[in-house]
Order: sequence, then C-alpha cells, then structure tokens
Amino acid sequence: MTGIHVHWTKPQHEEDKISYFNDYVIQERTLTLNKLLTILSALWWKKLNGPIKLFTDKQGLDLYRKYKLDLLYDEIDTEILESYEGNPKLWTAGKIYCMGLQKLPFCFLDNDLIIRQKLKQKDLKKKVGFTHWELPRGLEYQLDDKVLETSGIRSSLSLDFNSLITNTSFFYINSREFQKILFKEHLLNYKIDSSKIDTRIWMYTDQIIPGQIIRNNRTSYFTIDNRLHIPHNSETSKEHIKFSDTNSNTKGEIPAWVLLQKSPNSGYDYEHLWIFKTRVVNNNEFFEHITDRYREEILREFPEMKFLCE
Repeated sequence: MTGIHVHWTKPQHEEDKISYFNDYVIQERTLTLNKLLTILSALWWKKLNGPIKLFTDKQGLDLYRKYKLDLLYDEIDTEILESYEGNPKLWTAGKIYCMGLQKLPFCFLDNDLIIRQKLKQKDLKKKVGFTHWELPRGLEYQLDDKVLETSGIRSSLSLDFNSLITNTSFFYINSREFQKILFKEHLLNYKIDSSKIDTRIWMYTDQIIPGQIIRNNRTSYFTIDNRLHIPHNSETSKEHIKFSDTNSNTKGEIPAWVLLQKSPNSGYDYEHLWIFKTRVVNNNEFFEHITDRYREEILREFPEMKFLCE
C-alpha cells in the first residue's frame, strides 16, 4: 500500500503564519532534525508497508534534491501542489487536497511520524484509520456555529463541537465515500479570506472535519493509539514546551493522555515527535541525544542509506 508525505512550501512564506512552534521554525537545528525524521518515516514505511510517494511543489523538490532526500521516494508529484490555490494560512490545506486526489487505498504520514510496524490486516479492512482521538480542550477547539458563520466557513455536515477530534498525523483511507466527502468539505473552504483564519479555523479544516464525517456516516475506523490525547492550553504552551525535562508532570504539560476503560493500547510501535521538536532544538544536550539516536537507527536498520546522514 502506498504511503504519502506532503511538503507544501507556501505556508512557510506566510509572515503572519499560525505556528505552535514559536521560534522553532527559524532555528538552524530544525533542518537537521527534520531531515532525520523524514528519512526514518519514509524508510520504515518502505521496509514494512510498501512504496512511498512525495507530494511537494518545485521549491520543495529543490530542497529535497539538495539533501538527496528525493532518493527516498518511489514517486514524486509536483504538479498538484504547484498549481494548488489554497490559502497558505491553512497550514495543512495542501495535505488535505492531496489526500482527496490520491488513489485508494493509501496512508498519509506526517514527515515526523515514524511507524515501525506493519499495519495489521484486520485494520486494513476498516475504511479509515488515524493516529488517535483528542478531547476538544484548549483555545484551538473553542468552536461553535457562530464562529464558523463569522469566519465564512461552510459545511454540509451535521456538526457537534463537543465530540472527539481526529489527530491526522497518520491517516489511512480505503473508502471512496469518505474521501469524496472530505474533499468536498475542503473545496468549500480552501480559499477562505486570510483575515478570517485563526488557529481554530485551521484546526477545523484539518482535524475536526474527519471526525465529524466518521460519526455522520458511521464509518469503520481504527487508531494506532487507543489513548485519548488531552491537548495543551495554547495560553501556556510557550512556557511548557520549552522545558528540557521531557518527563515533567507539570500541570498543562503536553501530551497528556487518558486511557479509557476497556480500551487497551492498540500495540502499534510508532513515534511522533510533533511539538516536542521545539524542545529538541532549544536544548543542546537534548538535541545531540535525539539526533545521535536517529542517526544510529538509520545506520543500523538502513546501512545502504548512510550517505543521507553525512
């Protein structure tokens, strides 16, 4: 089965961009960390689950070629994102657009999500699969019909803003019906006025819509992590994500998890560095530890690709 990575460069040029990562995006260490994560994400998928495809634009492809990362992929498509007219303030709009056009079945992976396991046959019989459910907590999820009306967001769905939210860092789709509805919702809003976009609207277009479709249509699904994630509160995120101690239990620390009774861990071996990337690049000792571990893993598991670590 095809796995896909999406690298849409236009959001990086938004001066007023929405970002969880504060000064993360301008730090030199970011490139090193992202390269290692992309290498492992792609190579583990190829080793265990099938070919991997990259959707990017011309500028993105130039960057991948510069660091020889284009050699990771079985297929690269630049036409779709190069001609895509979505508003780049919707950071992940390019991802949803590509998911709407990719041939089924497929699995989208964030470039910093590594799944070190073959997908289970019983799960591949489901129509969709995603990383985990999230509780609608924090300012990012404070949505209601009035907010959507003010922003100009349109939807054909029956919406419930108190329901669980899909984390889309991993997303398997094997249902044409689900894909069509997801794409239709995207096309209703992908050119929304920039002045109307805040983090809540971005979250709505990326993470909230899939869960609404699943509930509306009683779509069968699986998750690679059966725990519920309790999102951080954005008002305190800048303070907490820069702690160097990853084992801190400080109130508001992220991620926090809840395991529902009768819902055992799914057993998938995966890693999603996600917001912890901020910590990594802001702490020299932590940065060296993490990047050394990733390099060692590449050399051990994929020695033929050691040139990518040079």
